[in-house]
Amino acid sequence: IDEIVEACRERNVRLRVALLPFIKTSGTAWSSSRIHTQVRGWFAERGIEVVDLLPVIEGHEPDALVVNSADAHPNVAAHRLFADRIWDAFFAGRIP
Repeated sequence: IDEIVEACRERNVRLRVALLPFIKTSGTAWSSSRIHTQVRGWFAERGIEVVDLLPVIEGHEPDALVVNSADAHPNVAAHRLFADRIWDAFFAGRIP
């Protein structure tokens, strides 16, 4: 990751990060894991803009945001929530 950050800086590329949470299924409450917090902090310490997507899904039923009970990848509803938040964080008001 350090090499990617440095390569972006050398090329004057604005690196921005969308931090996706791990979606726990079967009714488990949302929580920000230690690694999630550490990754967010690592980027922030380097001055890299981070949008944390965990708050977007808090309050939603986990099972309603995954593909199915055997596949915990985000479904269409989760992708919509994530996309709207990313748009608001990185693009809204910045594109003429």
